[in-house]
Amino acid sequence: MVNKSPSVLSVLNNIKDDTVNKKKNQKYLLQYLKSHTQTNKHQTPIEQQYYRSHLNLITILISLFLLISITIGVYHIFRYFILKNMSKKSKQIILPTTNIINEKLTLLKSLNRKNKTNYTNVNFS
Repeated sequence: MVNKSPSVLSVLNNIKDDTVNKKKNQKYLLQYLKSHTQTNKHQTPIEQQYYRSHLNLITILISLFLLISITIGVYHIFRYFILKNMSKKSKQIILPTTNIINEKLTLLKSLNRKNKTNYTNVNFS
């Protein structure tokens, strides 16, 4: 029978590799933690908090400015399309009403000729 169990040397090598990997992981973890600690060590915690609050305020103001700019842009685009659409509808409405007004004017002119009175200053509303 062949013994398929790992040799003692291979087990020791695996243990050694594991410890090396753990040390590397610890090294990377320490580097990560150092990179995320406070960067400016010359300021007190209160000054750092004050600085962060100013950064937050500036970020909020920039966000509001962008939001308002986008809103105004969208408003102008919609207004342009609505006015364009309304002008098309108003042309459709104006044409029949001008025909009606012209008919009323011709009727009034004919009445004016018959009665010899002036009806041209009459309101059509």
